[in-house]
Amino acid sequence: MTETNQNFEHWRGDAREITIPCVDAAGATIDLTDSTVRWRAFSLAEVAVILKATSLSTVSLVRVNGPSGELDAIRFTIQPADTLSLAPGIYRHEAETIDVLGNVSTVLEGKMALKRDRVI
Repeated sequence: MTETNQNFEHWRGDAREITIPCVDAAGATIDLTDSTVRWRAFSLAEVAVILKATSLSTVSLVRVNGPSGELDAIRFTIQPADTLSLAPGIYRHEAETIDVLGNVSTVLEGKMALKRDRVI
């Protein structure tokens, strides 16, 4: 089930750990074992500006809610270098999983408001 309007603010040049629990329409955890995961932030012109992925070793699959120890959440960190060269403004973001059968599921989407860091 895609969670929509998952909007957040982030300050340019800051680090931020993000954990995204994955559940189905009934609220049950989804086992992500052996899945591939991607999170991307896009400019409003649809240009990818940040990419985090299991294939790049920048996303981890972790257990957050799973009662049986299954991997049921996505975890990654937006690093300072990911945003230092970006202009403050509104970016779109989304996360998706690809299971072992190749089925793609969009987990969430929303907007990231990148704020100017006044100290830099």
